[in-house]
Order: sequence, then structure tokens, then C-alpha cells
Amino acid sequence: MDNYMRFVRDRYVWCAIFLGLVVPWALSSGVAPTLADSAKPKKVELTPEQKAEVRAVRQVFNSAGKNPEKQEKAIEMAVAAGPHAAAPLVRVVEARFKGALKKYKKSVGKAAKKLGNDRLITSADELVGRDKKLIKSRDQLEKMSAMHARLVEVVERGAPALTGEADAPAETADPAAATTAGSPTEAKEKATEEPKPALFDQVPMIEYVALGIGAPGMSQREIDCVLWTNRTRAKHGLRLLWADPKLSNSARMHSKDMVEHDFRAHESPLPGKKTFRDRGKIHDTRADGENIAEAPFTGEKIVEYWLDSPPHKANIMHPKFRRIGVGLHNDVWTQVFGGIDSFEQ
Repeated sequence: MDNYMRFVRDRYVWCAIFLGLVVPWALSSGVAPTLADSAKPKKVELTPEQKAEVRAVRQVFNSAGKNPEKQEKAIEMAVAAGPHAAAPLVRVVEARFKGALKKYKKSVGKAAKKLGNDRLITSADELVGRDKKLIKSRDQLEKMSAMHARLVEVVERGAPALTGEADAPAETADPAAATTAGSPTEAKEKATEEPKPALFDQVPMIEYVALGIGAPGMSQREIDCVLWTNRTRAKHGLRLLWADPKLSNSARMHSKDMVEHDFRAHESPLPGKKTFRDRGKIHDTRADGENIAEAPFTGEKIVEYWLDSPPHKANIMHPKFRRIGVGLHNDVWTQVFGGIDSFEQ
């Protein structure tokens, strides 16, 4: 037993010596890289010429105000100068877009509110088209989004990053990394990457939510289905339906399940998802009716298709329904309805 304890003690002593002496020597002598070295790429300050270009671009852009021609001049200067000048401008444009989007959201909300219940049968283009101020604001947001996309392209194509510093000179770079950076495999991977969403992609959903015909996560076809369902109900003097994100999530889940598990039915074979009421509970809401179909239709056409079927039409025209959710996955549609009592859950 004593020999065993001495053996264990000696092992700990040698481990302590190794950690206390050998490891610090390896780190200090450059034999092993430090954590900071491995985590951060080496950076150097911008050259005086590059700093001057950055200042010139900022000055032109800041003095442009809302003048699109002057703004465009600043963007052209940044694009011509390169990533070091474009990167700071990316942040400026993003901040301005965020502020303008916030104001636009308020304006759209007020315009939709003036429509009263008619908002539920009004498309986003119709809403904006009625107000010259909304048209102007929407155009400005679209232009800012286009500016941002151009700047981001320049930054991603070149490299110094968004820190205001340039990368280390090429001669200090790792030769092995240089041989693999432009490899065909890497180029193929970059080509297959999905494009990043534009800033302007946030605008339509703000309009749809304000109108009550859309909810975050809904696609254009799903929103159009809500719109045309309401337009059908309006023709018959029925109460219009509000888009419910919980019902839409429930509907989209069922459409996806039908595709992935190869069935087409209101009754699901999956545990806990048997009926539309079961699926509604999963998303903390109550579902009271459901339509399903498989067709590569637009939102308008799928509503027309359901109206030709008495059971489906009965759901669309049900007088007690107050809310609607639509889910689409690989051309498999699910339309779910809820009553007024669902709001109380």
C-alpha cells in the first residue's frame, strides 16, 4: 500500500513540474501558440491613405442627408476605395435603416387603423398606394437596403473586416492557408451558400401584421390565402378573420408532417398530433376547424379550390370563426380556424 501511495505521489509531482516549467517555457518561446494568438488574427492599423479615404467617405455621406444623389456618390466612393471604406458605412446605413423602419412601422399602423375592419381585405400594396408619405418612406427604405447590399458585397469580397483595421501583410500570412483559401472546394461551398436576406425583406411583414392578414414566419402565399379567405367572407357579410401566428405554426407543422411522413389526412398518425385540436394545444391555442390540400396554387387559387368543395367551403364560411392560420410545406396546404374563445387561453 505504501509503495502504491508513493507511486501516485510521484506522478502528481512530475505533473506539477511539467505544468509549472515546461508549458510556460513552450508558450514564451513560441513553441506553442497562446490562446490569444489562436483566437485573434493579426491586425495592423490602416495606412494614412486608407484612413483619409474613410474620413472622406464619411464626410460625404453625413453631409448628404436625405439627398439620394449625394448618398449614391458616397457609396460609389466607398466601393471604389474598397472594404476599409465600405465597412464603417455598413454600420451607418444599418443604423439609419433601423430608425427609418421604426418610423415606417408607426405610420403603417396608423394608416391600417384608419381602415377599420377593411384592413383585413386590403393588400399591402393597396395600403401603401393610398398614402403618398408611405410610398416615399417605402422607396427610401428600398434604396437604403440596396446601398447596404452593395457595401456588404464589397466588404465580403475583400478583407479587412469591420474593425477599421487591415489584415496583416500577405508575406506574414501562413503559406498553407494561402494555398487552400482559393481552392475549388471552398469556392463551391461559397457558391452554394444561401444569399443573406436584404434589409428591405423586413418591410412587407410589418405591413401584413399591421393589416392583420399576416404573422411573422408566414410566406407570401400563406398571407395571400388569408387575404382571399377574408375577401370571400366579406362578400357574404361575414366577420373577417385575423391571422393568428399560433394557428399558423400549428398548420405549418401539420403540412410538414404530412410531407415527411407520407400521409394526407386530417388525422395524424404521429403521437400527440392526432387531431387539429391536439395540434392546436401543442402551440398553446385552440383549433376549431381545418382544411387541407396538395396543389401548387397561389393563395387565391387554393381558396377557389376549397370553395368548390362543400365541407371545405363550410369551414371558410363558418360564422363563428374569428381567427385563421395557414401553413404551407412543399405545396401541401393546411388552413386552420379558431373561434373567439381561443383568445382567452
